[in-house]
Amino acid sequence: VVDRDTPRQQLQGREYVQPQWVADSLNARLLLPVLPYRPGTAPPPHVSPFVDDEEEGYVPDQKKFILQLQQQAAGHAGAFDEQEGAANGTAGDDGSGEEEEQEGDGEEEDEDEQEEQFAAELEAEKKGEAAAARRRS
Repeated sequence: VVDRDTPRQQLQGREYVQPQWVADSLNARLLLPVLPYRPGTAPPPHVSPFVDDEEEGYVPDQKKFILQLQQQAAGHAGAFDEQEGAANGTAGDDGSGEEEEQEGDGEEEDEDEQEEQFAAELEAEKKGEAAAARRRS
């Protein structure tokens, strides 16, 4: 993130963007394309997350672009629509609900064991036994 026109020395493999890219990406809840936010260019208009476009009666072009990117992102990167899966009979079900419960129980047991171990280590650390416990491990 740079707030000057162009950095003197640009490192290969890095993208340089104006600070507005960070705010716009956070507001959109996805990483926006960096090209429009390059140093020395006028960034796209800022889209406020606090404006109700329907109430205003106008949806800016930049907002339409961001909505399109969000829709594309929802369909990629492992995103899974539960309703879509339910229609196919596959939402969280591999045909053997019993196995799913067993796997879930195993994960819970692992988490319980980790929590118990953490609590024991924390208690030992409070008593000053942390160094001794590490040497035994």
